[in-house]
Amino acid sequence: MILNYIGPFLRVNVLKVDNMLYQLFYLSKESLKHILLYSRCGIQMNHKEINNKLFNNDNNTFKSISPLLAVYKKASPILETHNNRLMWREDKFKKEILVKSNGLMCYDILKLYAILKQILNREEDKKLNDFYLQLAEKQLIFFINNLRNSEGYFVDKVQENTQDMSLDQKDYKFKFSDQLIIMNCCYLLSTLKENSDDYRNFALDIFQAFLDNKDFLYTENKEELLLCALFLKDFYKMSNHPMAKFALIDLIELLLDKSESLEIVEFNNKYSFYSSMFILLNDLDLTEEIEKFNLFKNKAIKSVLYELELGKGLVNSQLNSKEINYNSDDLMNLIIALMLNCKNESSSEINALNKEVYKKYLVSSGIILSWPEVPEINNAERYRNFSKKSEDVLDEQYFRLNSFPSPDESHLAPIFIKNIEYNIKKQRFKQGRISFDSNKNMYIYYIILNNFGDDYLRFHLNK
Repeated sequence: MILNYIGPFLRVNVLKVDNMLYQLFYLSKESLKHILLYSRCGIQMNHKEINNKLFNNDNNTFKSISPLLAVYKKASPILETHNNRLMWREDKFKKEILVKSNGLMCYDILKLYAILKQILNREEDKKLNDFYLQLAEKQLIFFINNLRNSEGYFVDKVQENTQDMSLDQKDYKFKFSDQLIIMNCCYLLSTLKENSDDYRNFALDIFQAFLDNKDFLYTENKEELLLCALFLKDFYKMSNHPMAKFALIDLIELLLDKSESLEIVEFNNKYSFYSSMFILLNDLDLTEEIEKFNLFKNKAIKSVLYELELGKGLVNSQLNSKEINYNSDDLMNLIIALMLNCKNESSSEINALNKEVYKKYLVSSGIILSWPEVPEINNAERYRNFSKKSEDVLDEQYFRLNSFPSPDESHLAPIFIKNIEYNIKKQRFKQGRISFDSNKNMYIYYIILNNFGDDYLRFHLNK
C-alpha cells in the first residue's frame, strides 16, 4: 500500500508532454460529462425522451442523469449531499443562457463523439457516445428554436420563469462569434449523422450571413476577432469552403494589423493574445502558404516565451503591483500554446519550461477545484486502444496527478474557477471566488479537445 502511494507521487517529477496532454483530455472529457449529465445546471432534457437501452438498462444510471439542453451562465460548484448523491445547489444557478457557452458545449460534445467513435470497440462503451450525438442534436434544435431574435440571429437569453422553458432576450446586440460557433455545430453534426443535409444547409446560410456583414468586424475588439478567427478556422478545415479560406485570410490580416497598432497594456492580455494567435496559426495550411502568417506565428511564440523565465514562471519587469490576477482561460491559452510548441521544438529548456508552467499554474495554483477519479482497472478506458489487454494497461499518471482530490473527497465539482491571484513577495497563489463560469469552462474544454484530439487518437490507434 505504501509503495502504491509513493510511486505516483514521485512520478510528478518525470511528467512528459504525452502525460500532460492525456491528463487534460481526460479532465475535459470527464468534466464535460459531469456538467452535462449530473449538474442540473441548465434547462434539462425530458427524461421520457431518453432511451434506457442506451445505458444497458441500468436503472441507477438512467435515473441519476439529467442531460442538459442548455447550460446556465454561472453556478456554485460546491456539492451538497441529497439522497446519498452529491448535487449542485440549484438556488445558486444564474439562469442566463449564453450563446457562446452553449454553442461551445454542443461543439465539444460533437468533437468528443467524433474522436471516441474511432476508438470504442465494445457495444456497451459505444452507447453513451451514441447518446452524446443524440443529445447534441437536441441541443441544436433547442438553440434554433429558442435562442434567436426576430431577425434570426442567435442572442443571449434569460430564463425568468423556471416553470416553463420560455426565455426572454437579454442582449439585443448579436455577436459574430456566437453565430459562427452555432454554424460549426450544425456543420459538424451534418458530417457525423446520416441524412443531415438540413443542418449543413443551415450552416451555409449562417456563413453567407457572416460574409454579407463581415465589414462590421472592423469595429470589434481583439477578443471577439480572435474567437471569430478560431471558429472560422474550424469551419474552413471541416468544409474546405473556398470563401471560408478568403474570409479567414482577411480576418487574420485584420488581427495582425491590430496587433501592430494596438498597445497591449495589460499583462494578462499580452501573453494571452500571443498564445491565442499561436494556437490560431498552428497546424493551419495558410500559415505555411503565406509568409507573414508564418513570421507572426514565430513572433507570437517568442513573445510568449519572453514573458516566461525558468524558475520564476510568468514575469514582467514593468509590473509594480504586489499581486497578479490570472484568468483561467488566459492561463490555458498559455499552457496549450506551450504544449503545441513543445511538439515542434523539443529542446530540453523548452520542455523544462513547459513542465514548470503546467505544474505551477495548473497543478499548484488551485485553479482546478477537483479532478475526476482514475478509471477502474476493469474499465476499457484504462487501456491503450481500449483493448483490456494486460500489456496495454495505462499508468494512473495518464489520467491525473495525486495532488488533486476527487469530487467525492472535496465536495467540489471538477471545474476551472474564473481566476486566481498570485502574491509576488510570498510567491503564493490565492484562489478567487469559488464559482462555475460556463463561458470559461466550455472555452477551455474547446481548446483542449480541438488541439489535442488528434494526438489522443494517434496514442490509441498507434498511428
